[in-house]
Amino acid sequence: MAVLDGRPRTATITATGQVFVLHLPPATLSRILEKYPTIARRIDDELRRRTSSAGEQVAPADRVDRARLADLSARLRSIRNPDRAAAPDAKSRWLGLSKLFARGT
Repeated sequence: MAVLDGRPRTATITATGQVFVLHLPPATLSRILEKYPTIARRIDDELRRRTSSAGEQVAPADRVDRARLADLSARLRSIRNPDRAAAPDAKSRWLGLSKLFARGT
């Protein structure tokens, strides 16, 4: 979900066997979704299913694009993790980094 909406990850998985990992930067995922609308539709279906199981109904869309998927991802986050749903503002992110790299602390 983080690759869809740009917010921090909210889940971690642990493999119990050998896995292959594919790293998809957001720009690459956008190109894939544009080139293969069936993939975008399947992600939309899954996000709508999860949102529905969390108690909120979402109507299917005629056209599914990255913005739609980001919106569904954000809506699902707000239902499942209301305190982590909002993306931190730029100032908060900057202050976090400045504390990390501060000298003498």
